[in-house]
Amino acid sequence: MKFSALIPLLLFVSPLINANPFPGGPPPPPPPLPPGPANPRPPVPALPNPSPDNDAGTGQPPYSWDLFVGRGKKVWDILQAELVKPFPKDDLKGGKDKDDVAKKGYFFKSPNGINKGAPLDLRPLFTTLGLPQTGYEDVEVKSGLLDTPAFQNTYHRDAGVIIAEDNDSRRDTIKKLRWADAVFVTYSAPPQGKEQDCPDVTKLKYIFRHSVINENTKQVMREAYDRGKRDKAKGAWEEWTPEKNMEEFLAILGTDNGRGNAYLLIDHVESFDKKTIKSIHTRFQSGGSYAVYFLLGRHTPLTRRELARRANNPPKGQGSCKRKCQGKQVLNKDGTKCEDCPTGKAADQQKGVCVDCAKDEIVKKDGTGCDKCPSGKIPNKTKDQCGQKDCPNNQVLNGKKDGCENCPNGKQPNKAKDGCEDKDCPNDQARMNGKCDKCPSGQVPNKKKDGCEDSDETKKKKDDEAKKQKMKSDMDAKKKSSGVKGFVGGSAMAIGAGIADLIKLLPTTAWDFENNVDVCAVTMGTEAGGNCKTWVECQVGGKVEYTNHWSVCHAGGRQYFTDDRIGDFSVTFSKKESDRCPEGLCRPILQLENFKNWLEIDAEQENTNYYKPGGKGICHDSLSDKASDMSEMGKKFWWVCGVPNL
Repeated sequence: MKFSALIPLLLFVSPLINANPFPGGPPPPPPPLPPGPANPRPPVPALPNPSPDNDAGTGQPPYSWDLFVGRGKKVWDILQAELVKPFPKDDLKGGKDKDDVAKKGYFFKSPNGINKGAPLDLRPLFTTLGLPQTGYEDVEVKSGLLDTPAFQNTYHRDAGVIIAEDNDSRRDTIKKLRWADAVFVTYSAPPQGKEQDCPDVTKLKYIFRHSVINENTKQVMREAYDRGKRDKAKGAWEEWTPEKNMEEFLAILGTDNGRGNAYLLIDHVESFDKKTIKSIHTRFQSGGSYAVYFLLGRHTPLTRRELARRANNPPKGQGSCKRKCQGKQVLNKDGTKCEDCPTGKAADQQKGVCVDCAKDEIVKKDGTGCDKCPSGKIPNKTKDQCGQKDCPNNQVLNGKKDGCENCPNGKQPNKAKDGCEDKDCPNDQARMNGKCDKCPSGQVPNKKKDGCEDSDETKKKKDDEAKKQKMKSDMDAKKKSSGVKGFVGGSAMAIGAGIADLIKLLPTTAWDFENNVDVCAVTMGTEAGGNCKTWVECQVGGKVEYTNHWSVCHAGGRQYFTDDRIGDFSVTFSKKESDRCPEGLCRPILQLENFKNWLEIDAEQENTNYYKPGGKGICHDSLSDKASDMSEMGKKFWWVCGVPNL
């Protein structure tokens, strides 16, 4: 464009830029927009004899209290009518969102990000209300060539705060945006630096306007204070509610500083979740100005119909916000959050959907598109890597990985088909790393001969060791829970003087392990003069038989055993035949390493036999009632001794 073409435009703009914007008071607003498709709001009573200085304080028409009460009642009635509709919808007159508004020539700017502090004159009030002092975002909306913003407001979306700073529609050279819409599209947009976080606009609770200088508003305030008999000199915050001060409430709502708040809620009923103005609070400040804030709240408790509707379609509370998902994420169906695309799909950010890649493509690492696999390779199942080309069952990939070839004689393809391995291995060998080889000690080839596994003997050893460890653990736990201290270390058993000490340590029925976790029963028996048998029974671990361990089953033969619960022990049948066993091995001698260093316990000696008159012992023979299942039958003889459980 040539400079000469700009002259008419500059001549038009220059007076706006260079002229004193406030000659004799605030500048006048533009004339009201006529009703029509672009301005469908119901008409509001206009001031009589409007003049260019309507809001500037000069050349104003006669002031009328009733006029502002009427204005307030009009917007209040509209707000109440919108709130009771069963299915309210947003009426986005000025534009759907920031992008839509920007197309009309408006510019948005956040000079300080979200690092602005609360206004100094409002900080004491914010402390009282429990509002944050920092973390506010200052947002400017400009139009045309003017550098001064037409609308400038401050937000703290998490706290639900809007602060109207400097708003003058005369600076809007495009004339297509109202304050209510300018606030809505910027308040509901993500804050600077948090483009993926759509704010919840239903949190909105306060709208502040401080340092009000509009003369009409100030005059309404003064009369409201007089009518309500409020003392301006106190400088205190005064409350006006529709329940207690309806006329004063409506008059303040009808001012130029009040109606925009109502239209913000009227035009966006659904986004703000049926918010209404609960009360208005004002304060007279030094210099003759006023501060005012509007407390918002929900209109009425939810009706049954509304509850039913919300159960299926809850309010999103995101206003005009457009989330900007990144990488491999797209918006979910509700538009409430960004979610990863399913495995094997890429994110198309322009369309906002997840797409499938072609057969020869994989998903890019950042998830934003697809890449074609190199020649000779194909995508894997998850479409995140290019794998090797498939070959027939009897072939493998060649060295260049771009074709297939046969394995040499005696070889076959391995599982990955990237090499060849021996076909069949001898019975004692397994295929490992493509070759036949013997298994390590204690292992044998598995059924498929493609690996080794533990032999039966190794499995038994491991199983026995596991059982021993579990048995020991169970015994420790049982003793701990029963409060038994045991007979380990420097116990009485290790330092006792003999059988008498052992008798003192054990209960009356020494072999009754079922009722005493601290003892075990050692059973020793013979059959037909031989067939020696031995087993140990404890409350923990049950019965462990050692019959197969006998190798010296004859008179005077001493057989050694090991039991994890009583330690090393031995049994010696010292006689062949006696009064008690006329046809067999008799008089077993039980010895334990942990008792007096293998002290002999004679199972038939009187001082060890509990069933002798007046005696208290630790052993009994087959004549006792405790041994009913081990009684003398077919020349079988049994002895049972109670010993301490380690």
